[in-house]
Amino acid sequence: MFDWKSIEKLKLTSEPRPYQGNDPMLVALRSTTPEIPKIPGKLRKADAKIREDKIVKVKELLHELGYAVALAAVLPGTPQGQLTHRLAKPVFTKTFDAGLEGAVKAFQLRHFSGERRRYVFRTEVPTPPGVKPPPLGTLDQPTLTAIVDVWNDMQARG
Repeated sequence: MFDWKSIEKLKLTSEPRPYQGNDPMLVALRSTTPEIPKIPGKLRKADAKIREDKIVKVKELLHELGYAVALAAVLPGTPQGQLTHRLAKPVFTKTFDAGLEGAVKAFQLRHFSGERRRYVFRTEVPTPPGVKPPPLGTLDQPTLTAIVDVWNDMQARG
């Protein structure tokens, strides 16, 4: 595991660029969605559709950042036995499944370390007084904002 605090002090990390665009879904994920619960309560049909659309968008963003969120088929025409397969874009389901939870956990472990520590990853690390972090894998507001901002930074860098 990296010593992120030391790496950050040496200015060897980049800060995510806050999303300033006008895509309604990205704006909603970044600023008006308090949390996307793994198991929602009873939702009206319109709210269920909005939740599903947000889940698909989060999966797309994490996929573009390099996180595995869904299985992808090998593209037709790839020679059999080739070690590096060309993969098709995965089909993103509308459910908060194990693939999404795993990708969110991996993102949180990487992004929220060092000075940005938010989640308690090991039981021997004490929680700061008055702070009750959500469980690792939770799609809460800080995580949604960070996913959008890191994706935005990647887009800006090309």
